[in-house]
Amino acid sequence: MTQNIPQDHDGSDLDEASGLPLWEIRDPPTRAPMPPAAQIIVQDGQPRVALSRQEAATALGMSVDSFEKYVQGQVKTIRCGRMLLYAPTELERWASEAGERTLR
Repeated sequence: MTQNIPQDHDGSDLDEASGLPLWEIRDPPTRAPMPPAAQIIVQDGQPRVALSRQEAATALGMSVDSFEKYVQGQVKTIRCGRMLLYAPTELERWASEAGERTLR
């Protein structure tokens, strides 16, 4: 939403490329929203087969604490040493089963 620029404005704080006031040009978000679990990809374009705990929590739209409390014990875990990984399809299964049906 463009705010009105005063007529006596000298233009010193306008973006040269867009002409918009600098206070209206926003920095890109520091963290882009993550796509649904099955669509998470890596740099080479290959679908992810397993996600870290943080990635799994983010894919479900919750904090790591909530993931550990409500989800982690109900999904299959891939263990690599001390590292735990989660399959996107397993997260989608959990979300589908955990979803409540609403009556209309």
